[in-house]
Amino acid sequence: MKGDPYWLTARRDGTCSGCNGKVRRGDQIFYYPSSRSVYCAADGCGGRASRDFDACAFDEAMVAGW
Repeated sequence: MKGDPYWLTARRDGTCSGCNGKVRRGDQIFYYPSSRSVYCAADGCGGRASRDFDACAFDEAMVAGW
């Protein structure tokens, strides 16, 4: 859905919202477009954020009966 987070390659340097680590251009990141939050893959922050989002999306789908 529009606004859902997704994995992508960083286009510029930045800071991970989870661990405050450095994110370099070219790194794999998990990105939340609505809040512009970035989570690194190196320290597992992105993996954790991705799993949390998937779990919430699954719960929402089950409640909605999709």
